[in-house]
Amino acid sequence: MKVLLMAIALVSIGLFSCKKDSPDNNNQEVNTWTFKAQGTTYKGVLFWDPLLNTLLQGNNSYTFTMLGGEANSDRTFNIVMSLADTTFTSKNYQSGISGNDDITAFYFTHGIAGNTIYESSNYYPGPVMNYTIETYNAATRVLVFTFSGNTQDANGVLIPVTEGKVTCKVEKM
Repeated sequence: MKVLLMAIALVSIGLFSCKKDSPDNNNQEVNTWTFKAQGTTYKGVLFWDPLLNTLLQGNNSYTFTMLGGEANSDRTFNIVMSLADTTFTSKNYQSGISGNDDITAFYFTHGIAGNTIYESSNYYPGPVMNYTIETYNAATRVLVFTFSGNTQDANGVLIPVTEGKVTCKVEKM
């Protein structure tokens, strides 16, 4: 009996010692978003699967939209992108660029149509935000992209955004 208990203890110790030392950042929950600005980390969930309109738009792009919020506030997270394709093979996009008709934009507001907290938009060029498609799994429809760059607040002051990340399940329509 003591030998059996000793064997179970050794196997248990061996199994627990194989545990990973750091968390796996690739397993971020689907339909979540996060970013840092002015020393604060903002994070939340998307209200529904982001929508990719697979009909070619007048500006020769495909519109990709998402909307989310924070659990304990009225703040709303919104990204709209003019994509070059529907398979996420083009990896890099920007907002805040003048002289084009892409509708790529980042909005963080009080409420869905509320006051601006942070914004980077081609409609109001200046603060440039960079978006990078990291991975897309067509079988699971899971997309991971990162973003960072500059936004502006309601007073037009430039506010850097870092460590932006979205993990989402894409709904094509």
